[in-house]
Amino acid sequence: MAAKVFLCYRRDETAGYAGRVQDRLAQEFGRDLLFMDVDTVPLGVNFVTVLHNQVAKCEVLLAVIGPNWLDARDEDGTRRLDDPKDFVRIEIGAALQRDIPVIPILLDGAKVPKANQLPKDLEELSLRNGLDVRHASFHNDMDRLIRGLKGQLEAADAGKRRAVEDELGCQEAENKRRLDKAVAEQIQRSIEQERRLDKERVYTVVPEPGTVSAVRIKEENGETRLFRVEVGSTYKIGRANDMDIVLSDTDKTVSRQHAKMIVHANYVEVMDQGSLNKIELENDPVQRTYVKVGLHQSFFLGGAQFVVVP
Repeated sequence: MAAKVFLCYRRDETAGYAGRVQDRLAQEFGRDLLFMDVDTVPLGVNFVTVLHNQVAKCEVLLAVIGPNWLDARDEDGTRRLDDPKDFVRIEIGAALQRDIPVIPILLDGAKVPKANQLPKDLEELSLRNGLDVRHASFHNDMDRLIRGLKGQLEAADAGKRRAVEDELGCQEAENKRRLDKAVAEQIQRSIEQERRLDKERVYTVVPEPGTVSAVRIKEENGETRLFRVEVGSTYKIGRANDMDIVLSDTDKTVSRQHAKMIVHANYVEVMDQGSLNKIELENDPVQRTYVKVGLHQSFFLGGAQFVVVP
């Protein structure tokens, strides 16, 4: 059990009782899990910050309240709780602000103060359920306190474990997201590099007299179709609704687009648009994303042969 218990009390009123409470709790939880005194605040350090930091290390605060706790006064006759620098006020206020369990330990008939009897930052204390502790029933009262603390400290530890597990889960998810993103970016860079290299490679375009006027498509089943084209136009290569390979300058006749083809005077440029098997040249089985094909030359895409004809 890692959660700690902060014991808040006034030395001049309840030091003896607080010591007995500490000894009894130490038997059950060990002294390492109890925080009783801020014995010294280093010189030059903001003691309010120190007290807040110490309370922040605990999961439960026990506010030891004696019969004179509410009206305790300093040497000037000022009620201590009205002093913003009062240690007890700072400690309880810090715990209430963190919304951790604050248990009033009510000694010898003391009552939980009413909200209108407390400074504004301590008004929440009036709503916290307290434990009556009397000299005659001290050990039985401590047994009740210990049972309650065990449940609260175990719940606090479980909450911390869940928070750590959630944090680890979020971190793992973030790491996976970053890794997936890095892999995707690397794949995209590889694709772009492949396309650049494809474009930089020299594909022999045999200069022949004539002008590109058509592309003949030969399907795997031997069926042949001739598609007329115009120089300067761009065409889509894909499958129509009847699954035939077609060449079209409109999306309406292409249900699945494989590539884009730009027609020049004596050659065509073909750019892959996400086909499964990419583009292959005649007598060259390397799959490519970009090719140039001259008159009377051919390329392969989607299982069909495309021949550029004048």
